[in-house]
Amino acid sequence: MRKIRTKIGFGIILAFVLIITIFLAKILFLPSRVPEKTTPPEKTSPKIPEVPTEVENEIRSKEVINPNGRYTAYIEPFEWEVVGNLFIKNKKTSEIKQLTKFADNSSTTVKFVKWLNDTLLLVIEGYTWGTCTVGGSLFIVNSETGHHKIIVKADGSQEVADVAIHNGKIIANIATWDTNHINYKLSTQVISVDSILHCFAKSN
Repeated sequence: MRKIRTKIGFGIILAFVLIITIFLAKILFLPSRVPEKTTPPEKTSPKIPEVPTEVENEIRSKEVINPNGRYTAYIEPFEWEVVGNLFIKNKKTSEIKQLTKFADNSSTTVKFVKWLNDTLLLVIEGYTWGTCTVGGSLFIVNSETGHHKIIVKADGSQEVADVAIHNGKIIANIATWDTNHINYKLSTQVISVDSILHCFAKSN
C-alpha cells in the first residue's frame, strides 16, 4: 500500500515538473511576438468651399455671338425694372466696349439685342419701369461706332416686343395694347434687310 502511494506521489511530482518545463520552454525558446505596426488614421481637414476668382456683381443677359464669331453683345445689368446698357466684347482680346450710356435713373433701358450682320445690331430700347410695357422702339446700332438709327418707333399703344431675321427680312413682333393698357395682341411687321442697310449707310 505504501509503495502504491509512493508511486502516485512520484507521478504527481513528475507531471508537475513536466508542466513547468513546457512552460519555461515556451518562454525561453519560442519567438516572441512583435507587436504589429499600426498606421494611424490619416487626419482629414474639412473641405473649404471653392470661391470663384471672379464674381459678377450684376446679372447680365445671355451673350449673343456675331456671325464671324469675333464679338459678343450683351445687356448689363439685365433685371426687372433696372436700367441696362449695351456692351460689346472682343472674344480674342476680352476688350469690352459700352455702346449705350443710360444713367441708373433713366426711364429708358436696353431690352433686346440681336446681330444683323458682323457689325450691325438690332436693339430694342424701351420704358424701364412698370408692367405696362413689354418692349419699345427698334434701332439698328453700329457696334464699331455706337451710331443709332431708329427702325420702328414705339407710340402710346404699340411697341416692338421682339425680333427675328429670316430670308433677308426683319420680322418684328408688335404688341398693340388695349385702351386700358392691360392686355395686348401681337402682330408682325416685315422689313427688308437691304432697305434698312441702305438707309443706315446714308445716315452713317
